[in-house]
Amino acid sequence: MSHSPAINKATTKYKLTNKLFCGNCGLKMTGESGTSKTGKKYYYYICNGKRKRLNNCQKNREDKVFLENYIVEQTISFVLAEDNIDYVAEQVYKEYLKRIESGEMDTLTKEISKKYREINNLIEKMRTIDSISAVKKFDEMVKNLDIQKNDLETRLAKLKLSTDLNLSKDEIKFFLMDMCKGDINNEKYKSKIIDTFINCIYVYDDSIVVYYNVSDNYHYDDTTNINEKANLHSNSNLKKEFVFDNRKGG
Repeated sequence: MSHSPAINKATTKYKLTNKLFCGNCGLKMTGESGTSKTGKKYYYYICNGKRKRLNNCQKNREDKVFLENYIVEQTISFVLAEDNIDYVAEQVYKEYLKRIESGEMDTLTKEISKKYREINNLIEKMRTIDSISAVKKFDEMVKNLDIQKNDLETRLAKLKLSTDLNLSKDEIKFFLMDMCKGDINNEKYKSKIIDTFINCIYVYDDSIVVYYNVSDNYHYDDTTNINEKANLHSNSNLKKEFVFDNRKGG
């Protein structure tokens, strides 16, 4: 197992944010850090249900570096394996065609226009308000809408780019094969693998289920005890489970 260099607090990025879910209660797992009595810094993912005491979830914390590395390594070694690359390329190509023909571009354009209208309406209301607290509240709402608008514009730009490229199945296969050549210790490369292929992940104390961004269902199960490698949970017998599925994690 490869190891990442030491994590700098100021630049820590939890790469599985919004993709990682607790297998026990289904809530999202959030990145957190802590310091031991010796001053050593630890980075991990913890179930929101347990962290915020929203339920009685007892899910163990997951080491950040190990979990991220493990997901990336298994994605490369299994999803992008030579035996699977043609299948994955075929599914990605189908999804690519589906997106182009789905009218998603029109939908995004309408959603962006709606955000612009909502922002302008809030700004107009702010001009008629004297209360400082109310102005601050409206200003925060405008900022949140602006973030949503920017995200929609980014998605639209990417969709337009992919449409203009007019990719073939062979070009997608070449792209996938090229993705295998990165350095696991490179943080940007790990983020690229996760952002490109991972839809969502459900983590249990004894197993992991990963849903990838390709359609059709495909199940892979291996009883390898990866915690023996990471030394994370002494009472765990963690196996890995991978599922191809087109559904969205929420």
